[in-house]
Amino acid sequence: MKKFRAVLAAALLASMASVPAFAATFNTGTWEVDTTVASTGAHWNTFHVCLASNGDWYMLDQNPGFGHWEITGTNDVHWRGNIAEFNDSAELKIKNRNLMTGPAEQWIDGSATTGVAAGNLSVASTWRFVAKTCANPF
Repeated sequence: MKKFRAVLAAALLASMASVPAFAATFNTGTWEVDTTVASTGAHWNTFHVCLASNGDWYMLDQNPGFGHWEITGTNDVHWRGNIAEFNDSAELKIKNRNLMTGPAEQWIDGSATTGVAAGNLSVASTWRFVAKTCANPF
């Protein structure tokens, strides 16, 4: 029986070691996102999103926006969706449970209605955790 317990304990510890350390402590909730234009370093925008535990996200304080996020790899988050007319995608590195950074892309097909021209924008983003809870969507 002691041998069985030792084997079981070893198997349990081995399985726990294969789970990324941040997965249990990654914060879902409200995040502040600060972006700068990649080519110039000029400030682009600051906004807040809710990263829900089911993998959805939604905009909290500006244009309507929503999408999906997922943990990919050992400390990566893939974020994608739409903010107003823009399509958005980001590949983020989790620095710790309260900070993520990484490049993001925004692109638009163009809109005769709003007069926004087609094009894309590359930004650097810094994500800072704000709160475990989220307000209602914009």
